[in-house]
Amino acid sequence: MTVERPTRRIGEATRSSRRALITRVALFAVGAVGLERPLRTARVWAASPPGPPRARLARVALLRTPHGFAGQCALLSVGSKTVLLMANEESAYMNQLAFDVSRPDSPALLAETAPFQFCWGISAAGSLAAFVSSLGATVGVYNPTTLARVWQRSLPAQTHAVATDGTNVFLAQEGTSNFLVLNGRNGTTLGVGALHGGTFEKVYATVHAAGHVYVGDSRLGVIAFDVADPSSPSYVTRFGPGTSNIAANKTRVWMCDGPALRCWDVSTPATPRQHGVYTAAPSHATGGDGPVTFGSPTVNTAGTRLYVTFQDGPASAGGHVSGFYVFDVSDSTPRPLRRVAHQFTNGRYVDPGAIAVDATAGVLALTSYYYGVEIWRRSTDDGWSLASAVPTTGECRDVYVDTAGNQTVLGRWVVTSRSAAGAVSHYNEIGSLFEGWRPYARGAILVIDNNTGSGFPRAYAVSDGQLSRLGEVRLGGGGVTDAAYDGAEHLYVCSDGGFVAGRIVPSDPLSVTQVGALPVRPRWVMLNGKTQAWVAGPKFGVACVDVRDPSSMVVVFHDADLFKDNGICGLCVIAGRVYAACGSSGVRIYDPRLLRRTGAIIADPYSGRIFPTWVEPYTSPATQKPYLCVCHYGDGVSYNPPEGLRIYGLTNPDAPELVDHYPISDDPNFRCRVANGRLYRCALWGVEELALTGL
Repeated sequence: MTVERPTRRIGEATRSSRRALITRVALFAVGAVGLERPLRTARVWAASPPGPPRARLARVALLRTPHGFAGQCALLSVGSKTVLLMANEESAYMNQLAFDVSRPDSPALLAETAPFQFCWGISAAGSLAAFVSSLGATVGVYNPTTLARVWQRSLPAQTHAVATDGTNVFLAQEGTSNFLVLNGRNGTTLGVGALHGGTFEKVYATVHAAGHVYVGDSRLGVIAFDVADPSSPSYVTRFGPGTSNIAANKTRVWMCDGPALRCWDVSTPATPRQHGVYTAAPSHATGGDGPVTFGSPTVNTAGTRLYVTFQDGPASAGGHVSGFYVFDVSDSTPRPLRRVAHQFTNGRYVDPGAIAVDATAGVLALTSYYYGVEIWRRSTDDGWSLASAVPTTGECRDVYVDTAGNQTVLGRWVVTSRSAAGAVSHYNEIGSLFEGWRPYARGAILVIDNNTGSGFPRAYAVSDGQLSRLGEVRLGGGGVTDAAYDGAEHLYVCSDGGFVAGRIVPSDPLSVTQVGALPVRPRWVMLNGKTQAWVAGPKFGVACVDVRDPSSMVVVFHDADLFKDNGICGLCVIAGRVYAACGSSGVRIYDPRLLRRTGAIIADPYSGRIFPTWVEPYTSPATQKPYLCVCHYGDGVSYNPPEGLRIYGLTNPDAPELVDHYPISDDPNFRCRVANGRLYRCALWGVEELALTGL
């Protein structure tokens, strides 16, 4: 899914990986929200489906996975509870989260909801929790412990940040000069202020302090409004460089400006003056030549401590570190007291996106756009220790199911494992875009991830659903987008170095020697026995490569018609045909003996046109008849709802016949895998185990 992210927030430029400290919380409990909530609103179709289905797909089991992208957070005291509220942006069921973190080592989920998409900004005070969207223009107020809606409304224009004083809600409207004050009880507009001399650009920070609201504008700097009279908010002034990271307490405002943390005295609001500045030394991580970047400051209630996220060194640097600083801000110039850079077991850091501290400064929350939230406990006056972590982010991209029924869900940054006995765990191991697995030697699997590190695939052993990293398989010069193993001694990859063949050392599958290469750049590969490799790519088309001699491979057929894809393309062999999921040009069908295209699936009776991202072969256990499973998901390129899974009979393999689809409502998915006679559909938010009957 395509998401918009702030350009100046720390933690959103790099996708880091680590195995996280796992907290066992009932985060994905069935019953919190309807399990079939679609990512988009389901539509009602004018025409009925074309006759009753010949087969029936039915859900047998469901494994929900983390889904979303961690955004802003807030800590709020509600009675005896310390409540962590979190925006989780693009999620089908959990883009608003509330946890009881009174015991930081064992956070308890209070509520999870998804009232609108792209939930990003949050502010909480008193009994109000206000959320805004990062795409679109929606704001709402919710109960902080149940997330029950108090009110929700559309906005005239977009914003990425919101502030509340516990009574009213304050927003700047991007692309306009309007500053809104809304009634916290019902959402009605109380007053509208106007920015002088321009319009708001991107606004990722809005804070309230002492009768004033300060807006962090990426171009204009900090803009102050007097909101003592909510019905008549008035522009006061603007000051400082463009920023998306500000905090305020009483008569002081702090802003992050790259490696600088600036303090402004606003005791005379119309004439603010810079009070002091702390500038971080050059990067510790890159030998003194890389930048330190501060972000997302938050201040304690007393105004004596400021907590600021940091990234030390460029995100692309292998040694860069990140975490948060604690500053003494009792005086005019911020003074660093502690730099907390937490390194996990695989030596990686997860760049933070937002930080919050509770009223007693005893609990701290740190979100990461690509992982979730860490919860820290104050261990000394200004020392902090990690108490727990909750994975909340990801998109379910693929699932590996072994013969015992153990599942390993490969998400976007978070891996979810469920054993056949039902034990579920979530951890972050892979890192960047996690584009599926391929079978490999000695029972291992290869994970394709051309965006992290060297871009070589990684080999993993899998036991009871748990991954154990074996190491990289270095073939093809990096940038590997797909791989295929022939089951014996050869591996083929699509890579920056072209289409490459390698010979595996039997005793060490990580040791592969290149034996041949072709100067072609497809993105995906599938083997038809040990004689043919079928390859495809949107800028390449579809081709067949003769691999009988891997050291002297030859392209023997090339369908050069190009297509648009959604980042994924599957190929499979069944019923004597090769089926290629070619995005905008549908499913192409080839005869591997005649080496020619013999058919296609383009039209779809439910959506008008199919946009396939994956094809998977299925053989009925009862009749041994062949079927083709097609995943339909064209978001970002060609949206043709309803999306989901289609099943085709192959009595005539050149003219497949649609026999069923799932689900009935619109629900996209990337892949479907067949294992143990069942289908495992990878929706964005989890894996549905499906039984196919009536064949």
